[in-house]
Amino acid sequence: MEIVKAQLKDGLHLTFKRHGSGTKIYLLLHGIPGSAHSWDRVATKLSGESSTVLVPDLLGFGLSARPSDISGLWLEAQAQALSEGLEQLGVDRFHLVGHDYGGPISVTLYKMIPGKVKSLTLLATNTFTDTPIPPPLVLIKAPIIGKLWGKAIFSKLSLRMMLKQGVGNKATSLDSDSALGDELQTRAIATIFDSALRELKYRYKAVEDSLPNIKIPTTVIWGTKDPFFSVNQGKRTASAIPGAKFIALDGAGHFLPEERPDEITFELKKLMLG
Repeated sequence: MEIVKAQLKDGLHLTFKRHGSGTKIYLLLHGIPGSAHSWDRVATKLSGESSTVLVPDLLGFGLSARPSDISGLWLEAQAQALSEGLEQLGVDRFHLVGHDYGGPISVTLYKMIPGKVKSLTLLATNTFTDTPIPPPLVLIKAPIIGKLWGKAIFSKLSLRMMLKQGVGNKATSLDSDSALGDELQTRAIATIFDSALRELKYRYKAVEDSLPNIKIPTTVIWGTKDPFFSVNQGKRTASAIPGAKFIALDGAGHFLPEERPDEITFELKKLMLG
């Protein structure tokens, strides 16, 4: 594995972990909380002489640039940065995989450069404007206590609790240090969450509208014990995309790349035959 940096046109930079050296290329996008580290086990298993796996730290995360405003952290900015980064790395065609926040970024990137994306895989993500917001997150929209509640629910302590609650098997341990990062990364997580929850209908409209227009092989993978997005939401996602395949991982929670790396790798390796 090596770390490569792509310098972007606006003076920012995007950092990738590159595993393997083959011509079959995968791009794996992490969620929030998370970082490129979230995909380490899958990337190691998936890469080799015939495949290369690229895993970026999204803007605001890990070793990549750290914009603080939502305009620099939201889907379009992330997709534009990825498009520029891939061009700089000489990547032409690739398989695209997005978990959680990486899901709507993947849809946005596909819409931006459809001819370069060979397949799309979405894991435990949101692509709709009316997704139910579970308690206690829904309180962030309350007119009086919402802002104070947001500061509390997106504190580092609360985000650590979210990581623990998000796994299907409570014996599974996630690397909270890399998922939450430093103060700037935790702030980026809070900024994205806050905007997504408060402005769900506005923020996800372009993504939802894009689903029926996805024309490449698509797989949707979900955990049956996901506490954030129900398995029915996963089925709905697959139903909205023409010809999409739905896979349910029995007993898995939300953080699938870390909880079920073997099953995820198995499904992604099937794409090498395409």
